[in-house]
Amino acid sequence: MITLLPMEQDQLAKHFTKAPELLFIDEQGKSLGRVANPAVESNCAGKQALLDLMATARVERVLVRGIGQQMLGKLLERKLLVQEVKLRQARPEQLANPQAPGLLTLTDASQGKPSVNHQAKGECCHHDHDAAGEQACCKQGHGEQGSGKKCCQH
Repeated sequence: MITLLPMEQDQLAKHFTKAPELLFIDEQGKSLGRVANPAVESNCAGKQALLDLMATARVERVLVRGIGQQMLGKLLERKLLVQEVKLRQARPEQLANPQAPGLLTLTDASQGKPSVNHQAKGECCHHDHDAAGEQACCKQGHGEQGSGKKCCQH
């Protein structure tokens, strides 16, 4: 089972999508690699790139200290095991086992932190982009005015 840990320096980051790096570990807690987190950019494209990276790497489990409701919901929709780490100081090898003490399995998006920005900005419309990179929904007026959704800045 491949597990993903959001890292800041050599510690588990406080927030999943804001972690500078992502660490992939195997069942024994051995590192399979470390990459820059594409979600650090706060737009929809960065978060989608994170989800795509996880799918490509065949991640089955995600460990977090903190995660927003929207991202938690997306991970749960993808049938990933998401666990909150309650221990202040924990090394990856201590967290390799899903049954390790100090882990809380998250099963519902409501267990994540509410986004203060999500309600204010509305959801991104997810339509195809044209050759210039603009979203078709924005051109057609389906963005902010037409549907209550705002267009992502890609």
